[in-house]
Amino acid sequence: MFATVVAQPRLPQLALAELIRRGSLDRQLRKVRAAYRRRRALLVAESATLFQGARLTGAPAGLYVALALADGTDEAGILAAARSRGVALDGVGEHRMCPQPPGLVLGFAAAPEPTLRRGLEELAAAMTAASER
Repeated sequence: MFATVVAQPRLPQLALAELIRRGSLDRQLRKVRAAYRRRRALLVAESATLFQGARLTGAPAGLYVALALADGTDEAGILAAARSRGVALDGVGEHRMCPQPPGLVLGFAAAPEPTLRRGLEELAAAMTAASER
């Protein structure tokens, strides 16, 4: 009968209000949007050259893209090879609720451009190694 109201702590609310009032939040959001735009563009450009048989899917929004793999590709094998090379990523199969073609989920929010580029090169090498097995 009674709705439970959970009050948010006052100090974080006041801190956020101050960031908004000073314009700091707006500056930070503009900065990270530009960084994410550059990282996504790098991911798209590098993927076109590194992953010949695969294609990127998804809307040009968000902080990750899906790399669709050819039917019959061993998604689990690629993930194991990539993870053994220090590349942190997920497969589409790990998030599906119904059967889906194989694919990889490539996030770009946490990695600066040089790290992202190196990770994509390692992923390409892992995909080559997995296909040779």
